[in-house]
Amino acid sequence: MGIEYVELKKKVKVLNEQISKNRVPLEEYVSRVGTELPNGSKLARITHADVDVNIKQTARNGRAILPGALDVLKELGLYDDLVTMMPVIDEAKLEALYKSGAISPKNLLRICEPTVTMAFSVDLTKHVEDE
Repeated sequence: MGIEYVELKKKVKVLNEQISKNRVPLEEYVSRVGTELPNGSKLARITHADVDVNIKQTARNGRAILPGALDVLKELGLYDDLVTMMPVIDEAKLEALYKSGAISPKNLLRICEPTVTMAFSVDLTKHVEDE
């Protein structure tokens, strides 16, 4: 089962490379010839035999908060309604203070609990080297 997993991962890697390579001309095509939809997306249709191939660039509309947003919210009297102040512990500084001895192991356990995350991998090791 492990060998099959590794072989399938290799095939997936090759397929993903092929997909990435094929995607470039399709994106260029839809950008160049696609019809713009009301939401800003673009759609191009290629008829192939008895199938329509629909190539779409989907517009994902969102908002980016501008640097002066806080001032505008204050001006509109909405600052307190929309702005949340949340204290954040700088974990890199916490680790540095722990390593320097400024925070004892006992106090560190009062501040945070140790966690372990596991990464998954499978690889193959040959028993006999190729000659």
